[in-house]
Amino acid sequence: MNRRTQKACLLIGGGGTGKTTIILKLLLEVFVEYFPPEEGEDRYIVTTFSHAQGAAISDENFKAQTAHTATCYRVASLRNKDMNLNLKQKEMEHRWQPKILLVEDEAGLFPAMVQNMLLFRSMKGRETFHELNPFNYGEQQHLFGHMPIVIIAGDFLQIKPPNEVSVADNLEVLRAAGKKIHPEHTIAQNAILDIHDVIHLKISKRFLDEAMPPLTKALRASRPDAPLPEAQLTALRSRKIEICQKELATPLFADGHIVGMCWENVARSMAERAHRDAMKLNVPLYCLQAADQRAAFQGTAHEDLVTHSLLTVPNIHKTGKLHGMLLLHDGMIVRLSDVLAPQHGLVKDRLARVLRVVLHDKDQARLGRLPRGYSQFVPEYMAQGVWIQLFKYKDSPVASQMMSQCGLTQAEAESVIYVELCHAEFKYDVTIDHEIMTVQVIRWQFPLTRGMIRTAYSAQGLTLENGVLVDLRRAGGLQDDDWWLAIYVMLSRARRLANLLLLGFSEQVEDLLRRGPPEGLSKITETRAE
Repeated sequence: MNRRTQKACLLIGGGGTGKTTIILKLLLEVFVEYFPPEEGEDRYIVTTFSHAQGAAISDENFKAQTAHTATCYRVASLRNKDMNLNLKQKEMEHRWQPKILLVEDEAGLFPAMVQNMLLFRSMKGRETFHELNPFNYGEQQHLFGHMPIVIIAGDFLQIKPPNEVSVADNLEVLRAAGKKIHPEHTIAQNAILDIHDVIHLKISKRFLDEAMPPLTKALRASRPDAPLPEAQLTALRSRKIEICQKELATPLFADGHIVGMCWENVARSMAERAHRDAMKLNVPLYCLQAADQRAAFQGTAHEDLVTHSLLTVPNIHKTGKLHGMLLLHDGMIVRLSDVLAPQHGLVKDRLARVLRVVLHDKDQARLGRLPRGYSQFVPEYMAQGVWIQLFKYKDSPVASQMMSQCGLTQAEAESVIYVELCHAEFKYDVTIDHEIMTVQVIRWQFPLTRGMIRTAYSAQGLTLENGVLVDLRRAGGLQDDDWWLAIYVMLSRARRLANLLLLGFSEQVEDLLRRGPPEGLSKITETRAE
């Protein structure tokens, strides 16, 4: 094995250019015909950074797994000295020794340290059997334990992982700015960016009109010395919400998506949309407050302040991925806010529809005494659970019980699951009497959030059908490069220009679009595509 010539390739291109189709329908289907499983273990592995990205490149025949799952490693130190296999030695050797093909998708979203983890631990899983030299694990021809075939797919014009160093970052600039850069960062970056063979896909199949392909192409090609053409800016101006206000009430946008720069931008829309949709469906809107366990504060005023602060944090990633106040109604489209059971495909961001909120008996009796139809119902007790029907899902662990006890068909039962309360621990800073105090909290809540409203980061890799209201307003502290990437991601989700409504399309946004993508990422894309 260590004398084989490794064939590695970068498969790059913008959204909708067919990377997923090539991998699933061409590469893997042909591969398994010639290389069937060996002792029950597949000869290939498909890996991503997150569960959501894994779901996007999985189908009924081929399942992706996260880098952490693939390397049997959880949240811990990502320095090489701490990543020996230890108790996972046999499991890793059984998993990695037979592999001859590795596909990594959405490489631009990998933090450099996670990329290094995948390179290092895959090598450790193959080191003994294939007699590998562990010191050259990040060099060309030796990547991923001298894997014979390596496909690295993605688009480097993506929002980089929050608070992380990505493989596309300029490490020297970060080091000069005081960022700690480890040898593992450099190894990971060189391993990916030095891959010689590149396939650059340029034609997108995502778009269904004549306006979006040249628009997205022009956005990616814009430079300070060759700015975005005025014709493209005019096309975007035509979709400003100030001009298209009446379209908000049409089904295209009323039932469509909302994408914003950050949680603070979209939180208000979540509440407004929940109230509006519950009224339209004429069903109760359940206002499910989280149960927070924490230390008490002296004085009612301080207690009320802390309670209010914790329950109204917009960004659920600061509160254990659980909302302080979760608004649900029957028929609402939601997504899982955290991983529930990866072995059953119940991973973060999987979409579903709410079938029923199971209340405490006393709350159910109280609701039964109210007039039927819309009302804002605040339970006095914690709800017991939520029945949801997952989209594009047939692996429900309770399917047989649902068929026998509820009379559902097999197709219906296979997509229905019962979501129970989850708990998470987190710390949050609250200002009391001009002093910042850190509050440690254990929160109980249902791991659900709105499915049609999301941030730019979670929208990456998605094609959004129907209308997309894009909130372009800048979040506090966001640098120009990150703002451009977020804007590009949000603008390129819709299938048609007419499916976009733009909120906050200001002169500052226009100037940013004229300047074009971050210089470093532009150079990477251009250099690797030559």
